[in-house]
Amino acid sequence: DDLKSGRLDSTQGITVVGVDTNFSDESITTALGLANRTELLTTAINAAVAVHPNFILLPEESRLMSTVYAGLSPETALSRFLFTHGNTTSTLIDSGRIEAADGRTYLRATILDGLHKTTYQFDKQYLVPQGEYVPTLYASVLRLIGLEALVDRVEKDSSYRPGPLAQATTANTPLYIPGILFCFESVRPTGARALAEGHPVPFIVHPLSHSWFHTPLILWHQLDVMLVVQARWSGVPIVSAGNLVAGKLYAPNGTVSSGAVIQSGDGWLLRQFTF
Repeated sequence: DDLKSGRLDSTQGITVVGVDTNFSDESITTALGLANRTELLTTAINAAVAVHPNFILLPEESRLMSTVYAGLSPETALSRFLFTHGNTTSTLIDSGRIEAADGRTYLRATILDGLHKTTYQFDKQYLVPQGEYVPTLYASVLRLIGLEALVDRVEKDSSYRPGPLAQATTANTPLYIPGILFCFESVRPTGARALAEGHPVPFIVHPLSHSWFHTPLILWHQLDVMLVVQARWSGVPIVSAGNLVAGKLYAPNGTVSSGAVIQSGDGWLLRQFTF
């Protein structure tokens, strides 16, 4: 069919279920938090698979691969995902922290392709200062005023680097696999356009996490405007799913949709987008 030949069926459209969550910092810093995160993700994914979407998008840093599928290779995780979900054809998109053997840290997206029964991985390339790395100037000033311990601790948690798995170099990725615009890569003016030009994509997913913030209404408005511009300039729809922020669909014609809320539970909510 169209999907298997590398095309999406434009007569039926694409259905994406975005999973919005409410994870706090404790969900990755305590044993109880990690257990709750694992249970919540499992429940939300089960509910999402049940509606048979083409794609299921998790928020950035959901860390499915290090919680639900802890210690498993992407291929083994895919096998378990298919086994526990009736050999589903839905494709699941996760992202999380990767610590390489050389000590470098990457933010890596893992795609479990339920259609072709294979996996793909991409690394974040455009990083945000303070949250994902500490600029050399800031670190030097803080060390000069005697805050070495603080800098060391922050640098350990915020030690991300652009990863080796850039999307532009993955020419063998099927045409139905979306591009991935990681959280805050929307501030890079050419972010979405570069994805669409580097390798044709039917749409772009935008996993988000706003766990640094409380209710940043001005920031949310600014990010909405940037994503509308990204979608219009690239000519490609952008679908987001967020932790502590609502997922949306940004269409190339400039419209923004919050999707249809199809199910919710304690700490999670499913939004369905069809386009």
